Amino acid sequence: MHPIKVSGSIAKLTSGFHSAGLDDRADVFVRALSRAPDPAATSLLNNIQAIWIKERFELLKFVDERSPDPGLLRALGYHVGVSQGRPVEQRRMLLNYLMSNEALPPIKDEAYMAQWGAPNSSVRRSKLIRVLRNLADEKIYFDQFRLAVSEWLQDAEYVHTKWSA
Repeated sequence: MHPIKVSGSIAKLTSGFHSAGLDDRADVFVRALSRAPDPAATSLLNNIQAIWIKERFELLKFVDERSPDPGLLRALGYHVGVSQGRPVEQRRMLLNYLMSNEALPPIKDEAYMAQWGAPNSSVRRSKLIRVLRNLADEKIYFDQFRLAVSEWLQDAEYVHTKWSA
């Protein structure tokens, strides 16, 4: 599938979003979020959020204890490191979105999504910090992930500082 461009009609972009793969969806989301409050970008964001809410209700109700792959951060387009890493401003924009919005891409099952808690909650903050630190811990002994580890830890500190009550 070809990447979706954030130009053209909102209806066409929304229609393409339904059938797009995870990474293409994340790319469209990041581009639209980066261009808000532009009216077309805001309209596209509203459509994406409506799609995510609808899809979340369709998630399976069984519980699977394994961590999802891909996870919620990737579904939002969050990446660190040398090869696919986003600039710090974009990563913070995505972390702020994750912390403050109800409409998140549906991942895995409803039990997993419930672990993220409500927007702006200490549950969501703790979960996000834990995920970022776990990602860093998994790669800390590999030299090729030095930048990624540093960025995950910086982002965990950012979330802690910005979103602590």
